[in-house]
Amino acid sequence: MDFPNKMISNIGTTLMSNQDFAKFMIYNDESEKDILSMPDIKNPVKELRNKKVFLNRRVEKVLKEADISVFIIMAEYRPCTTGSREIKKTKIEIGVVCHDECQNTANGLRDVALVCCIVDIITQNEEIAGIGKIKLENVYQMYNLSTDYNGFVITVSAESFGDM
Repeated sequence: MDFPNKMISNIGTTLMSNQDFAKFMIYNDESEKDILSMPDIKNPVKELRNKKVFLNRRVEKVLKEADISVFIIMAEYRPCTTGSREIKKTKIEIGVVCHDECQNTANGLRDVALVCCIVDIITQNEEIAGIGKIKLENVYQMYNLSTDYNGFVITVSAESFGDM
């Protein structure tokens, strides 16, 4: 498995294994309760993978249901310096798309809380990328969504040697 695929897989598994992330994703019908005090999710990866968290693809389902979903895709893969074929930089985009009906929670806006959760998990976990920590590049709002949805894209990067 090459580094970008490994990085996407590691990010996805790390996010889905985190109970705070899983609770914001699964308890999408709770608006008046503290999401973080809800019961832990048993086997969150099984509950989320290819249902609410998608690796390398966006799914039409999110645009048809009042729900929240996350996609993780490769945004860029290139040598870090001109002429270098050994050190490469990989950029990954993590998208969060949330329908208005599940937006409000006792913890604030669901999509904003989830973005903050994702940024914390990724920037504080040194074991996701192969070389050092993943660097947060940018967080920006998606503007190409219908008015019933809100979304954000988190761009992160990491460096690797060749095709690890």
